[in-house]
This record gives sequence, C-alpha cells and structure tokens, in this order.
Amino acid sequence: MEGLSVEDQISHLNQARKLADEDPNHIPLVVKGILPIAQSSELRLRRWCSDFLVDCFTVKELDDDTRKNLAVQSVDTCLQLLKDPDYSIQKNMLMCSASIYPLIFLYVCEDQGQVDIWKKLMGLKASGLELWNSDHFGVQAACIKFVQKVILVQSYGPRDPRLADSSDISMSSAPSGHALIDPTLEAEAQGLLERLLYVFAEEVVSAPKITCTINCVGPLLKSRPTLAATILRSILSFDSSAKRMAPGVSDSRAELEFKFIDKSLKVLLGSVLRQNVAPKFAVQIQRYLSTVSQGRASEKLRKRIAETEEDDSNKRVKLEQSTMPVNDSTTMPPGLSSYTNLFNLLSPNDPLLFDAKELPPEIAVNLVLAGIASANQDLFNNSVKIVQARYQSLQEQAPALQPNTAQFPVDSYGDDSDDFDPKAIVTLDATENDMAQEEEDEEDELELMPASEFSLPVQEKLTPKESDREVARLVERLISYSNVSLETSLAGADDANKGLNRVALSDWKPDSWIVLASRILTRGLCSDDGGKGDIMRDHIFKYAMGNFRDRIEIIVTWLSEEWYNEYVRKANADKRPASHSESQYYKWAGKILDQVVPLLEMEDSKLFIRLLSDLPELDFDLIHKLKSLCIDPDRGQVGFRALKFLIMLRPPAKQACLDLIAELYRDDPDSRPNSEPILKRYRPEAIQA
Repeated sequence: MEGLSVEDQISHLNQARKLADEDPNHIPLVVKGILPIAQSSELRLRRWCSDFLVDCFTVKELDDDTRKNLAVQSVDTCLQLLKDPDYSIQKNMLMCSASIYPLIFLYVCEDQGQVDIWKKLMGLKASGLELWNSDHFGVQAACIKFVQKVILVQSYGPRDPRLADSSDISMSSAPSGHALIDPTLEAEAQGLLERLLYVFAEEVVSAPKITCTINCVGPLLKSRPTLAATILRSILSFDSSAKRMAPGVSDSRAELEFKFIDKSLKVLLGSVLRQNVAPKFAVQIQRYLSTVSQGRASEKLRKRIAETEEDDSNKRVKLEQSTMPVNDSTTMPPGLSSYTNLFNLLSPNDPLLFDAKELPPEIAVNLVLAGIASANQDLFNNSVKIVQARYQSLQEQAPALQPNTAQFPVDSYGDDSDDFDPKAIVTLDATENDMAQEEEDEEDELELMPASEFSLPVQEKLTPKESDREVARLVERLISYSNVSLETSLAGADDANKGLNRVALSDWKPDSWIVLASRILTRGLCSDDGGKGDIMRDHIFKYAMGNFRDRIEIIVTWLSEEWYNEYVRKANADKRPASHSESQYYKWAGKILDQVVPLLEMEDSKLFIRLLSDLPELDFDLIHKLKSLCIDPDRGQVGFRALKFLIMLRPPAKQACLDLIAELYRDDPDSRPNSEPILKRYRPEAIQA
C-alpha cells in the first residue's frame, strides 16, 4: 500500500474493517496488517489504526487466547502511539491500553520468562500515567479508565473462592514467588486509588471529571471489597454545597453541573445499598443520601438564615442615641439660601441625604409617620431650636445685604401663591449667585428667574455605551418594583371589566412591571435593530431564569407580547420577520426552553405543561427541544406527559409532537414503552413501519 494515496489506503482499510466486522475471525489478520501502517507519518492513517485497535479488543466473539496474543503483538505500537501529540490518538491508545493491560499481565503470570514483555508493560503504564494531567478532557477521561484497570489488576480479588470470578485478572492470578511480579504493586495501586479519589477533596470541582471518577469506582467497589472503605470515605466526605466551580462558569451552568454530580452520587450509593457491597457503611450512606436529596437549595436557605442572623446580631449592637443632630450649626450653610439649607441637619456625606421627591407619596408618608413615632423627644426639640435660630439669624442678615434680591425657591410640593411669606425674601450678592449655580442639586438651589430670561439647558447627547447603560438601569428599576407590596388602582371598575378592550394594568401588583417592560420592547422599541431591545430582553431573561418555577407568569407575559407584536406586524411585509431565525419570539422561547429543560424534575411536570400550554405558538424546533428530556431515563415521563397534553389539547402542535415521538420510537429503543402507546392511538402506521 506504499504506492497508494492516503485516500486509497483508507478505502482499503475500510474494506478490511468491514470484513472484520462480518467475521471476527479475520481480526487477527487485519491487526497484523495495520500495525506497520500505525507507524506511518500520515496523521489520518495513524488515527484510523488507533481507532480500529480500540474496537478490536472489545469484540466478544474473540476467545481469551486470541485476545492475549493480539495484546502482546500490539504493545509496541501502543507504546509508540501514546507519545503521539494528537489528542484523539492519545485517547484511543489509553482506551486500548486499558484493554490490553490485564491481558499482558495474565500472559506474564503464566510465563515467568517474559522479561521483555514485562518491561514493555511497565513502560506502557508509565506512559499512560503521564497523560493524566493532559489539557484535553477526553484524554483525562480515558486515563481515568486506564487507572481503574491498573488498580483492578494490581490489587487482590476476594479471598473467598465462592465470590471469585474466573475471568477476573488480579494479583491473585500471579503464583506466589513470581520472578517478575512484585507484591509491592499492590501498594502502587493503593497510591493510584488515593490520587484518583483526590478529585473529591478539591475545592474547585469539575463536574465531568467527578462524574467520570464516580463511574469508574463502581466496578472497584463491586470486585475489590478491600478498597470499599477507602472509596466510600472519600465519597461520603464530599459536600457539593461547600464546593465551587472554576471562574467563568455561569451560575445556571454551575447549578446544572452540581445537580449532575449529586445525581451520579445518588445512583452509585443507591447501587451500593441495593447490592449490600459495604454493610458497615449502610447507615452513613442512607444519611448522606437524605442530605443530597435536599439539594443545594437547602444550603442556600441555610446561608440566607445565617446572613439574617448575622444581620440581626449587628442590629442589636446599638450605640446610645445622641440628643443633638449631626449638623448643629445655628447659621445657614454656605451657598444659596433655600428651604433645603434651612432645615438640613445632616452632614454632606450622610447616606440619608437624598432627594425625597423621588419617593412615591405613599412611601414618603409612611416614612415620615414612622420617623415621628420613633423619634427621640430631646433630639426633636433641639432640632426645632436650631432651625429657629437659623431663621432668626437669616432675618438679621437681610438688611445688610445688597438691594439685589431673590426669593426662596418654591417647594415643588407646595403652593407658590397662597403660602408666600414676605419675611422669606433674602437679598444675595451677585457673585454668590454665580457660585451657587454650580451646585450639584440645581433643582433646589437655583434662584427664581424671570420667565423671559429662563431656558432649559440643552441635554448632552448620550454615547452608545451610556445609552445602553441607562436602558439596563431602566429594566433593573422596573424589576425592583416587583418587591413593592402596594396595590395602587390605576383605572376605574368600568375599565377593568371591558374584556379584551380593558386596560392592561388596572391595579399595580408585583408582576405588573413585566407588562410595561414587554410593551416598551415590542411597541416602544419596534424600530430598534437589536441593540437596546436585546439588552432589555437579556435582563428579563436572566431575571426569569433566576427562579423560573415562580416566574412562569413573567415568562408567558413577555413571550406573549413578543408573539403578538410580530403577529400584528405581519400586515406590513417590510417589517415582519422573514423567518423564525429573525423572530424575537422564537429566539427567546428557544433560549428559555434550553435553560428550563435540563433543570426539570419529576415534580415539575404540571408546571412544565402549564408553560407549554400558555406559550402562544409552538413549532417543530421548539417541540424538538423536549427530545433530551424524553430520552432521560429518570425524567422521560415529564417530556412524554407534556407531548401527550399538546397532542390532545393543542391541535396546531399535534403533528410536530407526533413527528418527535415517532423519531424517538425509531432511534431510542429505551423510550418505546412511553412512545409506543401514543403512536398506537394517534399514528399507528409509524409502528407498523
């Protein structure tokens, strides 16, 4: 094959693979032929050979002697390919090494004179362990599998011959006093096991690495009872709520990965209990499973309780209240004279020094009443005296000032005609007026000017970044209103009972903000090209996904407005979305399903059905996102219940649901108990085909 091109060589190799698949007796001939090709300088050929070597050792039709001879023949090639820089070749060779390591070990056990083969086997082990810290996770996972095989081989099996497996290869397979196999190999296996289990002690966890380790220690628990105590102690000391993910991992992804870890632990420990692998640990395992079943939500609750208790303890440490205000000066503060400066008794840096006019009247009244009720009487009397002294000093200063006069600015909450007091007229120097105009709070500090001379300042144009930042603040401000418990009537009873013609908001409730936000998106920003609209949508999306179980109404309201906007705009061919890929409704509905589906549990079945039933429109792409849920062995019922509901009660989505169920019936045999009854009733021809 040297004179052929790479494509021709691969074509011939594929024909050889097909021949080996049809008749496994041809595998030894194919292996013997590809071993020289595996040393080729062409990467594609080396990849093909490494892939075939992995597959040939998993064929069950080959007898033990044939597999053993193939392993001995392939050890040199495996040693060479383990040093290949290509990750896929490294991964394949680690999997192949995991298959041939027990076979070559048994070969040496039966023939003590195989010194060269034994040295090659030790070299194979050393080369494989060097890849444990690879940057590629696929190589790491394959190395973990290889380490599992090394631990199995280099440890002793059950002492009871009734429990021993004749096909199990271990240190028990080597005769005592073997010339090559040193009993210290068991200590090496113990060290490898401790290194393997160290993943449970790391503060920063990797969900794929931990789940891979959990899957590998299962066979060790079953076939090596002497290692069960070490393994279970490491697992039972693992607390996912005390761990954290690597920087850069989003909260939603971290929650999902911790969920997968807890699920893998429950499956493993449940199997240990059912098979009675470690009776001494049964009570500890049951206690651990009960803790894991509560999930990370209970840990978050405990943290919130702890923070609340800490806050309460801080609140108990109160200093003796002073009977004098912070600012006890009896003279007016520097700057323009105003009612604000007259009554202000706070220091300039006090956090309570803010514009109270920004508060809603109801909240402002409640704050004032609560403050008066809890005020110190001595502090209140002293404050009144200070304000009185300031007012008197201001009157004494008035005659000495220049004739140029100005009035106190009129309070925006007062009346500018009925409550005018001639005694409040104060004259100010023109220079002082110019300096006072540079104060930050211009609304309170600027003096009144004649209408003919007054003009509003020109608003500076915001930069794109500033504009985006203000849009984000707008959404955050709207979301903050969800915590307001006041219900303020916005319309009369007649308007609230007009059916479809009623106003959108007749009462302000915690979730009323989403109506405003979604209508700003769909009607106020209808000409936006995706800039500000996407910023608002992203904020709403993150808020809804923060606790989607309690925010289904927000999701439905938002997506319904998006869909209705696009539906109405279809009358204008220039503005309607050309395809689903340009539709905001389908874009964000798809994102929501992508986030919600992996987090669903069995108890969320009704909640998920409610979400799907309230979405205004479902197409095949949205329904197809339920596929991963339906093929999940633990949560498949949730997906099939939702599909059955849509088939029965949403006729427009019926065919798309049946197409998905037919696809599951065809491609996933494990889901047929759920898909077959539905197809028998609604599409029997799919089963017959």
